[in-house]
Amino acid sequence: MQLTLDQAAQDADRLARVSRRAGNSASTRPSIQERFETFHHANPQIYAKLLEFALQMKRSGRREHYGVKALFERLRWHYDFEAQRTPGAGAFKINNDFTAYYARLLMENEPELRGFFQTRKAKGDG
Repeated sequence: MQLTLDQAAQDADRLARVSRRAGNSASTRPSIQERFETFHHANPQIYAKLLEFALQMKRSGRREHYGVKALFERLRWHYDFEAQRTPGAGAFKINNDFTAYYARLLMENEPELRGFFQTRKAKGDG
């Protein structure tokens, strides 16, 4: 099952409410990292497509480094215009807060991409 960002955020909010009712003093809204993890696990095709686009750019030899935000825009273009989608499904949405997490995950998991993205401290970093 593929979740939208809004559905993933709602699921994470529900989990936080249940956790608070059980006596845990978690914040009222899940952290960006928690929302990213929920979205990522529910939408593995996003990682796969970002990996495809990143490797395409890296292997082109045009750039030593590249911005993951550009890949997010390419991803939006892909899902809005190139992918086969259900009619009336609405615009594809992905939260820009997730860019740093996807960049780090891609570089950690894919040796060919190590150092390809320049990262800074993410909003959700402690």
